[in-house]
Amino acid sequence: MTLLMAGPLFITAFDSFRKVSYGDPGLFVGFANYTATLGDPRFWAAAGFTTVYTAAMTAGKIVGGYVVGLMLNAVRAKARAFFLGLLLVPYVVPTVIGALVFSWLFNSTFGGFVNVLLAPLGIAPDWFTDPAAAKFLLIFHSIWHESAFGILVLVAALQSVPRERIEAAALDGAGWWQTQWRRQNHFVLHDRGPGAC
Repeated sequence: MTLLMAGPLFITAFDSFRKVSYGDPGLFVGFANYTATLGDPRFWAAAGFTTVYTAAMTAGKIVGGYVVGLMLNAVRAKARAFFLGLLLVPYVVPTVIGALVFSWLFNSTFGGFVNVLLAPLGIAPDWFTDPAAAKFLLIFHSIWHESAFGILVLVAALQSVPRERIEAAALDGAGWWQTQWRRQNHFVLHDRGPGAC
């Protein structure tokens, strides 16, 4: 694995200091490639979108996953298993098929369920040609596709917290936010023993 990963990485880093054409050994140009890249506005636009994409997808998966996890934690076991099964469908199907099915929700040719819901509000973005709408769609698809695993992990973590502790916290006057924020103390206090405070 080291050779398979470190070898291409080393070659790529070495080639970044050369002007390489297909079939030629390449010509050493120093930092000219880096200067050209950092001076290209397209690079900064791509880097900016990558940053926004990463932040939005991470926040969406964590916050959205926790909210859905709380809802699933509140229902009965059979209903929880049913809804978890539905939520895992986008995660287990191949990425290409999931992306295709997801695009149908926004494509009027195939029904465009989302477009039907947005039409009464006067919102009709061109999802596939407008750059801003397409970027939003890409972020939303990533959250939709990858949240299921996070939800599964969070539900498992929520299930491991004894209900007696949550009921005791409510009796002690802890609010909803305090109960959510202090759930991880169950694991810390359990590891440190009964003398922990």
